Amino acid sequence: MKKILLWSVLAVLLMVVPSAFAIPDLQLYFDGATYDAATETWITSASSFDLYVVGQAGINNVLVSMALSGHGPNDTPDCSVDVDGTNYGSFTYGYPPLANDPAVFDNGSVDLATHGIYPSWFTEFNAGNYGDVGKLGDCTQGGWLPSSGYLPGSGGQRGEFRKFSINVNGDCGVHFDAYTLNADGTVDKFAPFSHDAEKGGPPVPEPATMLLFGLGLAGAGLTRRFKK
Repeated sequence: MKKILLWSVLAVLLMVVPSAFAIPDLQLYFDGATYDAATETWITSASSFDLYVVGQAGINNVLVSMALSGHGPNDTPDCSVDVDGTNYGSFTYGYPPLANDPAVFDNGSVDLATHGIYPSWFTEFNAGNYGDVGKLGDCTQGGWLPSSGYLPGSGGQRGEFRKFSINVNGDCGVHFDAYTLNADGTVDKFAPFSHDAEKGGPPVPEPATMLLFGLGLAGAGLTRRFKK
Protein backbone atom coordinates (compact mmCIF):
# COMPACT_ATOMS: atom_id res chain seq x y z
CA MET A 1 0.00 0.00 0.00
CA LYS A 2 2.85 2.38 0.89
CA LYS A 3 4.58 1.64 -2.43
CA ILE A 4 1.40 2.40 -4.36
CA LEU A 5 1.03 5.68 -2.48
CA LEU A 6 4.67 6.60 -3.14
CA TRP A 7 4.40 5.92 -6.86
CA SER A 8 1.20 7.94 -6.99
CA VAL A 9 2.94 10.92 -5.38
CA LEU A 10 5.88 10.63 -7.79
CA ALA A 11 3.53 10.48 -10.76
CA VAL A 12 1.77 13.66 -9.64
CA LEU A 13 5.12 15.43 -9.15
CA LEU A 14 6.29 14.44 -12.61
CA MET A 15 3.15 15.95 -14.10
CA VAL A 16 3.25 19.16 -12.04
CA VAL A 17 6.94 20.06 -11.96
CA PRO A 18 7.55 20.45 -15.71
CA SER A 19 4.55 22.73 -16.12
CA ALA A 20 5.76 24.89 -13.24
CA PHE A 21 8.97 25.64 -15.16
CA ALA A 22 7.38 26.03 -18.60
CA ILE A 23 8.34 29.21 -20.42
CA PRO A 24 5.30 31.10 -21.78
CA ASP A 25 4.87 31.30 -25.55
CA LEU A 26 4.84 35.09 -25.26
CA GLN A 27 6.18 37.48 -22.63
CA LEU A 28 6.38 41.24 -22.13
CA TYR A 29 8.93 43.28 -20.22
CA PHE A 30 9.86 46.95 -19.71
CA ASP A 31 13.48 47.97 -19.47
CA GLY A 32 13.98 49.40 -15.96
CA ALA A 33 10.53 48.30 -14.75
CA THR A 34 9.65 46.70 -11.44
CA TYR A 35 7.55 43.57 -11.12
CA ASP A 36 4.42 43.96 -9.00
CA ALA A 37 3.75 40.49 -7.57
CA ALA A 38 0.29 41.51 -6.33
CA THR A 39 -0.97 42.45 -9.81
CA GLU A 40 1.55 40.19 -11.62
CA THR A 41 2.49 43.04 -13.95
CA TRP A 42 5.67 44.85 -14.98
CA ILE A 43 5.20 48.49 -13.97
CA THR A 44 6.96 51.68 -15.01
CA SER A 45 6.12 55.31 -14.32
CA ALA A 46 8.24 56.62 -17.21
CA SER A 47 6.64 58.06 -20.34
CA SER A 48 9.48 56.83 -22.56
CA PHE A 49 10.87 53.31 -22.25
CA ASP A 50 11.85 50.16 -24.14
CA LEU A 51 9.23 47.43 -24.41
CA TYR A 52 10.54 43.88 -24.95
CA VAL A 53 8.35 41.30 -26.66
CA VAL A 54 9.62 37.75 -26.13
CA GLY A 55 8.35 34.93 -28.33
CA GLN A 56 9.16 31.26 -28.69
CA ALA A 57 10.61 30.11 -32.01
CA GLY A 58 8.02 29.78 -34.77
CA ILE A 59 5.45 32.21 -33.36
CA ASN A 60 4.45 34.64 -36.10
CA ASN A 61 2.41 37.82 -36.52
CA VAL A 62 2.48 38.76 -32.85
CA LEU A 63 0.16 41.65 -32.04
CA VAL A 64 0.59 43.98 -29.09
CA SER A 65 -2.44 45.88 -27.85
CA MET A 66 -2.09 49.22 -26.08
CA ALA A 67 -5.07 50.09 -23.86
CA LEU A 68 -5.59 53.50 -22.26
CA SER A 69 -6.71 53.77 -18.65
CA GLY A 70 -8.95 56.45 -17.20
CA HIS A 71 -11.16 56.91 -20.26
CA GLY A 72 -14.81 55.84 -20.35
CA PRO A 73 -16.77 54.79 -23.45
CA ASN A 74 -18.03 58.35 -24.04
CA ASP A 75 -14.64 60.00 -23.55
CA THR A 76 -12.40 61.08 -26.40
CA PRO A 77 -8.87 59.74 -25.81
CA ASP A 78 -6.45 62.63 -25.32
CA CYS A 79 -3.30 60.50 -25.51
CA SER A 80 -1.30 58.77 -28.21
CA VAL A 81 1.58 56.29 -28.25
CA ASP A 82 4.71 56.32 -30.42
CA VAL A 83 6.18 52.91 -31.30
CA ASP A 84 9.63 53.17 -32.89
CA GLY A 85 8.69 56.64 -34.09
CA THR A 86 5.29 55.66 -35.55
CA ASN A 87 2.40 57.45 -33.86
CA TYR A 88 -0.71 55.49 -32.82
CA GLY A 89 -3.51 57.91 -31.97
CA SER A 90 -6.63 56.15 -33.27
CA PHE A 91 -8.23 53.99 -30.57
CA THR A 92 -11.24 51.65 -30.55
CA TYR A 93 -13.40 51.08 -27.47
CA GLY A 94 -14.04 47.46 -26.51
CA TYR A 95 -12.20 44.14 -26.32
CA PRO A 96 -9.15 42.96 -28.31
CA PRO A 97 -8.50 41.87 -30.94
CA LEU A 98 -9.50 44.47 -33.51
CA ALA A 99 -10.08 41.66 -36.01
CA ASN A 100 -12.95 40.15 -34.00
CA ASP A 101 -15.63 42.83 -33.40
CA PRO A 102 -14.26 44.76 -30.36
CA ALA A 103 -17.79 45.83 -29.40
CA VAL A 104 -18.80 42.24 -28.54
CA PHE A 105 -17.18 40.23 -25.71
CA ASP A 106 -17.25 36.45 -26.15
CA ASN A 107 -16.51 35.50 -22.52
CA GLY A 108 -12.83 35.02 -23.24
CA SER A 109 -13.43 32.08 -25.56
CA VAL A 110 -12.34 33.93 -28.68
CA ASP A 111 -11.45 37.41 -27.35
CA LEU A 112 -8.70 38.33 -24.95
CA ALA A 113 -9.99 37.89 -21.38
CA THR A 114 -10.82 41.18 -19.64
CA HIS A 115 -8.46 40.68 -16.63
CA GLY A 116 -9.73 43.94 -15.16
CA ILE A 117 -8.53 46.04 -18.12
CA TYR A 118 -11.13 45.71 -20.87
CA PRO A 119 -13.37 47.17 -22.17
CA SER A 120 -11.19 50.21 -22.81
CA TRP A 121 -9.86 52.37 -25.62
CA PHE A 122 -7.13 50.34 -27.32
CA THR A 123 -5.16 49.91 -30.51
CA GLU A 124 -2.68 47.32 -31.83
CA PHE A 125 0.70 47.14 -33.53
CA ASN A 126 2.37 44.17 -35.20
CA ALA A 127 5.46 42.96 -33.31
CA GLY A 128 6.54 40.59 -36.09
CA ASN A 129 7.71 36.97 -36.32
CA TYR A 130 10.00 35.16 -33.87
CA GLY A 131 12.80 32.79 -34.87
CA ASP A 132 15.32 30.55 -33.08
CA VAL A 133 17.91 33.09 -31.93
CA GLY A 134 18.69 31.92 -28.39
CA LYS A 135 17.59 30.14 -25.24
CA LEU A 136 14.75 31.84 -23.36
CA GLY A 137 13.90 32.12 -19.68
CA ASP A 138 11.01 33.42 -17.59
CA CYS A 139 11.47 37.18 -17.20
CA THR A 140 9.25 37.30 -14.07
CA GLN A 141 11.55 35.01 -12.07
CA GLY A 142 14.42 37.48 -11.68
CA GLY A 143 17.08 35.16 -13.11
CA TRP A 144 16.84 36.39 -16.68
CA LEU A 145 15.76 39.58 -18.36
CA PRO A 146 15.61 40.19 -22.11
CA SER A 147 17.96 43.18 -21.90
CA SER A 148 20.77 40.98 -20.55
CA GLY A 149 20.78 38.55 -23.49
CA TYR A 150 19.84 34.92 -23.99
CA LEU A 151 20.59 32.10 -21.57
CA PRO A 152 23.72 29.98 -22.16
CA GLY A 153 23.40 26.48 -23.58
CA SER A 154 21.58 25.01 -26.53
CA GLY A 155 18.76 23.07 -24.86
CA GLY A 156 15.45 24.24 -23.41
CA GLN A 157 12.89 26.51 -24.95
CA ARG A 158 14.28 28.81 -27.59
CA GLY A 159 13.08 31.85 -29.42
CA GLU A 160 13.73 35.53 -29.89
CA PHE A 161 13.11 38.85 -28.19
CA ARG A 162 12.57 42.21 -29.82
CA LYS A 163 12.84 45.72 -28.42
CA PHE A 164 10.42 48.54 -29.25
CA SER A 165 10.96 52.16 -28.28
CA ILE A 166 7.76 53.48 -26.66
CA ASN A 167 6.79 57.07 -25.95
CA VAL A 168 3.43 57.91 -24.32
CA ASN A 169 2.11 61.33 -25.28
CA GLY A 170 -0.23 62.73 -22.64
CA ASP A 171 -0.93 61.94 -19.00
CA CYS A 172 -2.34 58.43 -19.52
CA GLY A 173 -1.71 54.96 -18.26
CA VAL A 174 -1.18 52.38 -21.00
CA HIS A 175 -1.60 48.61 -20.58
CA PHE A 176 0.15 46.24 -22.98
CA ASP A 177 -0.90 42.70 -24.00
CA ALA A 178 0.66 40.38 -26.59
CA TYR A 179 -1.17 37.70 -28.60
CA THR A 180 -1.51 35.92 -31.93
CA LEU A 181 -4.68 35.26 -33.91
CA ASN A 182 -6.31 32.29 -35.58
CA ALA A 183 -7.35 32.55 -39.24
CA ASP A 184 -10.85 33.67 -38.20
CA GLY A 185 -9.53 36.61 -36.14
CA THR A 186 -9.94 35.01 -32.71
CA VAL A 187 -7.14 34.95 -30.13
CA ASP A 188 -4.79 31.96 -30.31
CA LYS A 189 -1.65 32.32 -28.16
CA PHE A 190 -1.26 35.12 -25.63
CA ALA A 191 1.14 36.30 -22.97
CA PRO A 192 -0.12 35.10 -19.56
CA PHE A 193 -1.52 37.95 -17.54
CA SER A 194 1.35 37.41 -15.11
CA HIS A 195 3.58 38.67 -17.95
CA ASP A 196 1.74 41.91 -18.73
CA ALA A 197 3.35 45.35 -18.80
CA GLU A 198 1.84 48.68 -17.87
CA LYS A 199 2.85 52.31 -17.89
CA GLY A 200 1.04 53.78 -14.91
CA GLY A 201 -0.83 57.07 -15.07
CA PRO A 202 -0.45 59.90 -12.52
CA PRO A 203 -0.46 58.57 -8.94
CA VAL A 204 -3.83 58.74 -7.20
CA PRO A 205 -3.76 58.95 -3.37
CA GLU A 206 -5.39 55.93 -1.76
CA PRO A 207 -8.24 56.51 0.75
CA ALA A 208 -5.97 55.66 3.69
CA THR A 209 -3.39 58.18 2.47
CA MET A 210 -6.04 60.87 2.14
CA LEU A 211 -7.32 60.07 5.64
CA LEU A 212 -3.83 60.43 7.12
CA PHE A 213 -3.36 63.68 5.22
CA GLY A 214 -6.66 64.98 6.61
CA LEU A 215 -5.75 63.96 10.15
CA GLY A 216 -2.42 65.70 9.73
CA LEU A 217 -4.11 68.93 8.71
CA ALA A 218 -6.55 68.63 11.62
CA GLY A 219 -3.68 68.03 14.04
CA ALA A 220 -1.80 71.03 12.70
CA GLY A 221 -4.89 73.15 13.20
CA LEU A 222 -5.32 72.00 16.82
CA THR A 223 -1.65 72.69 17.53
CA ARG A 224 -1.95 76.27 16.29
CA ARG A 225 -5.14 76.70 18.32
CA PHE A 226 -3.53 75.54 21.56
CA LYS A 227 -0.45 77.71 20.97
CA LYS A 228 -2.77 80.73 20.90
